[in-house]
Amino acid sequence: MIEIPTKSSAGATLFSDDLGLGLTDGSIIPIDILDAPFANGFMSCRLFHGNRNYYQPAKIVCGGLTGTVTSSQLLWFSIVVINPGLPSGEAKVSIPFFIYTVEQGTTYKTNFDVVENAVYLRSDYASRNQVANPASQNGRLQTSGMYLDMISRNYYTTDSSSFYIIFFRFPLRNNGVISNGCTNTGGTAYGDAIYHANHWAIVCKTDVNNLGVPGNGYVSRNLRINGFFTPFYYLSSS
Repeated sequence: MIEIPTKSSAGATLFSDDLGLGLTDGSIIPIDILDAPFANGFMSCRLFHGNRNYYQPAKIVCGGLTGTVTSSQLLWFSIVVINPGLPSGEAKVSIPFFIYTVEQGTTYKTNFDVVENAVYLRSDYASRNQVANPASQNGRLQTSGMYLDMISRNYYTTDSSSFYIIFFRFPLRNNGVISNGCTNTGGTAYGDAIYHANHWAIVCKTDVNNLGVPGNGYVSRNLRINGFFTPFYYLSSS
């Protein structure tokens, strides 16, 4: 169970009742299960709307497991929600999530965690309009195991406390973690590449080396994502 606040105790508006997803109450939401021995399809999650008028949080309820998670195992999965705007007069704010399990047939909350700084909102980020100038190892992207080179467009250095996230407008075939799969074009690792097949996204960890700012008008590719290939196929002219 994941509770995400729609309103602060001081009355400030936070997440929307449907977490910005545009889904009806009780809908299944996409998730990606990211690490062995579990895989996509192992469990499902549903969204239950919050209610700002009554300070009720939105809830993501996950269950329907197809197997057992033992006390020594970690079930690592991702969800996507739409961040809210900052409350009036605030430049930065941290919003806690509440995560817990519920014993069937009871109202007891167990394994209770408060994830602070899970969402850190700030208003001083800007965006770049320059293209990333991507290129693949074989110029086609449809072959398994190729890499994708591109120019990162981060305004700030991405260090060990941050992630570099790329959303695509087409599906990805891979899902899960490629160890040290994000590198520079010379092969020096930034960190793991985490593929999200259902969310059409790749997250680059930068806990091995920082990903520096390429600068305005920078033309040299500085980010390589390994293990990349698309759902598209090359059609021979013959």
